[in-house]
Amino acid sequence: MRSAFLLCLAGISPCALATPALAGPDAPARIAAARAVQPPVVDGRLDDAVWRDAAPATGFWKFRPVDDQPATQRTEVWFAYDDASFYVAFRAHDDAPSGVRAALAVRDQCMSDDLVGIVLDTFNDGRRGYELFCNPLGVQADGVIVEGQDDDFSVDYVWRSAGRLTPDGYEVEMAIPLGSLRYSDADRQTWSVAVIRMLPARGEQHAFPHLLRGRNCLLCQSADLTGIEGLHPGRTFELLPAMTGLRRGATDESLARFRYEQDRYQAGLGVKLGITPALTADLAVNPDFSQVESDAAQVEVNQRFALYYPEKRPFFLEGQEIFGSPLQLVYTRTIFEPLVAAKLSGKSGGTTIGVLGALDDTPLVPRGDAGPGGAAALARRAVFDIVRLKQDVGRDATLGFLATGREYPGAWNRLAGLDAQVRFRRLWSWVAQGVGSETRDLDGGRKSGAAYTSELSRAGGHLQLDLAYNDIAPGFRADAGFIRRTDLREGVAVAGWQERPDSAAIRRLRASLSYRQLYDHADVRQEAQLAPALLLEFPRKVTLFVRERWRMERFAGADFRGARLDAALEGEPWKLLTGGLAWDEGEEIHYDPADAFLAWGREWDAWATLRAGEKLKLELTATRVTEWRGRGGARVFDVEIARVKASYQFTRALALRVIPQWQSVDEDGGRDRDLDVNVLASCQPGPGTVFYLGVDDGWNDPATDPVHRFHRARRALFFKASYLWRVNAS
Repeated sequence: MRSAFLLCLAGISPCALATPALAGPDAPARIAAARAVQPPVVDGRLDDAVWRDAAPATGFWKFRPVDDQPATQRTEVWFAYDDASFYVAFRAHDDAPSGVRAALAVRDQCMSDDLVGIVLDTFNDGRRGYELFCNPLGVQADGVIVEGQDDDFSVDYVWRSAGRLTPDGYEVEMAIPLGSLRYSDADRQTWSVAVIRMLPARGEQHAFPHLLRGRNCLLCQSADLTGIEGLHPGRTFELLPAMTGLRRGATDESLARFRYEQDRYQAGLGVKLGITPALTADLAVNPDFSQVESDAAQVEVNQRFALYYPEKRPFFLEGQEIFGSPLQLVYTRTIFEPLVAAKLSGKSGGTTIGVLGALDDTPLVPRGDAGPGGAAALARRAVFDIVRLKQDVGRDATLGFLATGREYPGAWNRLAGLDAQVRFRRLWSWVAQGVGSETRDLDGGRKSGAAYTSELSRAGGHLQLDLAYNDIAPGFRADAGFIRRTDLREGVAVAGWQERPDSAAIRRLRASLSYRQLYDHADVRQEAQLAPALLLEFPRKVTLFVRERWRMERFAGADFRGARLDAALEGEPWKLLTGGLAWDEGEEIHYDPADAFLAWGREWDAWATLRAGEKLKLELTATRVTEWRGRGGARVFDVEIARVKASYQFTRALALRVIPQWQSVDEDGGRDRDLDVNVLASCQPGPGTVFYLGVDDGWNDPATDPVHRFHRARRALFFKASYLWRVNAS
């Protein structure tokens, strides 16, 4: 799973002139970068002069499953740079080269393969780093890491790579244009870098320099990268013209026939200007914010709170980590259909800056709001404005400011507040945030409220602790963010103990106990939960997780108590097959205010990835959720979801993808069935430059149909073409 991938960090540095292997885990790690006289040819063959003339960095250590042993396989890495790009080369030796996992795939879809990569902190402040990885065939996976936040692999940077299998392993080359990186304008710079290698067949991850998993910061353990001098990249200027077309139709129930809407064609333009090497301005006029893959279906029956869908639109993905905060006060999917959007993001000195503005042509009505007479939507536009600032305080602390606004004719929502992050004693970290909001509803009513959060965490090789408190007032609103619930005072405590025997039978054991209580602002207890859990990790990345939950929840004026048991088994045992199975069963509330009762529920989830050679991949997921009126009682509802994603990669750029998705909902004695098939042909020579041609068909058999037969409910034919034009001006 991706979560395991994100636990390992990697950093990059230009070509080491003479980097001796480390003598031990506590030896200082410094790498001297070499300036390349002649740029290497990025072809996956390490026969260029810049690699032959330099000594590689070696001395890797295990990072997973343990972090106190030398690596079992030899890895060499070289670093180089010139006025245009930053270069990295890897030679990964393997005693069993036939077990190396590698397949052609689209970007970011190689997480189960063997990988090499770096995490590069260009400001050397231990706060943010680029993550750049490749499988043995040069397929890219890139993202960003921000200490205190989840790693984000949804962004795509412009860079080149190539790789090839060799008789004793594989070799990979990377070339990252300096225009794709943000860094200071100093004439002489020190960056930091960590290098990571993934070996899924062995269930291991190796790292250089020596990284300790129990520390509260991984970036701050990276090696210093010196020798970077005289960078004069000028200003990066990008144009991204795009053209899209859409023909969409649906069944007109009143006329009992299928009708197409008027075809829609749209031209858009994106502009990017590098104001400084660390600060970038973006403007999108009449932009294409379409996404070519529909959201995976989620179970919507018997949900008390709103479901979350991740952002997929490129304009909002780049730099989104800057706008992150302990409370999710920025959720760009609330900007539904912008006509124009502008963004300023980057860093100036020790200050991280993020400014975002957008004019939404079809704004959504926020939850909890309503127009005069209960109108669901009005024919008006909304303006979003977001300002995010973060100030570095020393090496281990950050102070932040965030303000958001959503202006709508006759209504508005505004909020502002401060947040902080502190690391101390190498094990502890603390994050906190406090904000206040003011809102004028569509009906003219006004409300205000505050929200606070505080979390203290202890990492460590064995003992792990987490203490959190959240307080959100009833009148708090964040119309540019995602807040599932208000009117709460919540406390959470988690304690865990971990052992890593790294034996032939078991690699890791973690036992934990969590307790949670939630009150409203009238001091009425709304929820409580006690949950012991056990996690076991075996060879080949096979993990077993088991948890029991004793839970109390108040709903519709009554207290409900019950218990649930859930378990999950997943792993990557073979080169051709990876996957897992999860099961969750026990007592649950039927969330119907008019008929609330303690029901019995069960959920099954299964997922698998099958690889047939280097080009064909099948990803399968299946979910079934059933609820009964008490254990052994009558069935209340049954939901089935199945999804298959079949991808054939002709080359690294050219691919064909087919996604059939099935959903069946049986509720109140009637079954609604839905089948969606998405077919996409794509050509992606690089980020920004793409051509898509696809069709999305939907068939439906509604529960209200007495004949119970499928009919075409919707169809969309679409194309997209865009070309990224980049210039570096002096």
